[in-house]
Amino acid sequence: MTGIFIILSVSPLTQVASQKSATGTLGMRTLQLRELGGQWAPTYAVKVFSPQAEANFQPGQLVAASLRFRATTNQMTGQVYQDVVAEEIIAISDNNVKKNNDNETENQNLPF
Repeated sequence: MTGIFIILSVSPLTQVASQKSATGTLGMRTLQLRELGGQWAPTYAVKVFSPQAEANFQPGQLVAASLRFRATTNQMTGQVYQDVVAEEIIAISDNNVKKNNDNETENQNLPF
């Protein structure tokens, strides 16, 4: 699945054992991502591995990500999530996303 997401939370960078790495360890962090579409849009706890895990991700940042869903599960913030790994993740914005205000369109000339 590929899409655009808002980062809700970022875990600290940790080192995990890896036989595929030259040093024997690999950096990993977990990002909580929500699809665009408001408060009730689907939310995913996504594992990101080095070198992408070493990027400076911040809550509120927009990212484009390609996600791979696995059969196992993990737990984060008291909820159980399906194990999801980011195959690729790219930051779209560095600033926090501005929340939509109900009166954002007031005093504007709308064409309809």
